[in-house]
Amino acid sequence: MPDILLVDDDPSFADYMTTLLRRDGHRVTCVDSGEQALDHLSAHACQVVITDVLMPDMDGIELLREIGQRGHDVAVIGITGADLALNDLVARLFEAMGAAFVTPKPIEPKEFLARLARHAARFRSEPAA
Repeated sequence: MPDILLVDDDPSFADYMTTLLRRDGHRVTCVDSGEQALDHLSAHACQVVITDVLMPDMDGIELLREIGQRGHDVAVIGITGADLALNDLVARLFEAMGAAFVTPKPIEPKEFLARLARHAARFRSEPAA
């Protein structure tokens, strides 16, 4: 199972996702900002970053760009609570920038975990540092 860095500024959603991912067997570290995520990635190996797309200060799009510019080899998954009119636009932009996929809040747990497993498969043979 890949190590996951969860980035979300909503504590209740972060707690929910952390519980869901840990029950699925993942090691999860949770931070609440893009800056904290970049600090964590500089010091610790992980294979997947799950990030809220719409956050104050550094949003998920800026975080995705910074991850790429810094050469971190991670799969990035976006989660957005944007209204339905924006979801498609946000998803297309985020995926065009290299994200594995984007899913709207609230998530459907079984579907999300299945998509996570498919996109994280390339890391299964790589040990976490």
